[in-house]
Amino acid sequence: MSQLFHNLGIEPLLLIAQIVNFLLLFFILKKFLYNPIIKILNERTKKIEKSLKEARGIEEKKIEIEKQKIKEILKARKQAEQILEKSKEIGEKIKMEMNVEAEQKAQEIILKARQEIEQEKRKAIEDAKGQIADLIILSTEKIFKEKTNEKKDEKLNQWYKICVR
Repeated sequence: MSQLFHNLGIEPLLLIAQIVNFLLLFFILKKFLYNPIIKILNERTKKIEKSLKEARGIEEKKIEIEKQKIKEILKARKQAEQILEKSKEIGEKIKMEMNVEAEQKAQEIILKARQEIEQEKRKAIEDAKGQIADLIILSTEKIFKEKTNEKKDEKLNQWYKICVR
């Protein structure tokens, strides 16, 4: 075998030394370079995965917040519509109450006016009766002071019938 190595130009001691050097270099690189690099890469991978999970969580929270926001906006709109509807109802109710109140006041004013007119009418009739009675008395006195005759008696009777009506 040594003849074979020799023919190929390989020195067995040199080959063993190179193998030992390679293993030593491999061990040193693995211990001081490869393992720390792998460790750093694994940590970085974990950080990236953690960041991605957090980003997904944030995105999900954002979507949930948007949904909640939409629900709140819809709820607020519904409440606003209810408030608007209630205010319209209250406005209509107040309007109707005011109309009823105004109508009642108008009826009261009309009733008072009719009563006042009736009182004024009665008073005018009373005054007229008093004046007519005074006129009758005056005319009767005048007639009795004058001479009476049949024509005057007839006029007096007609006058009396007119006044009595």
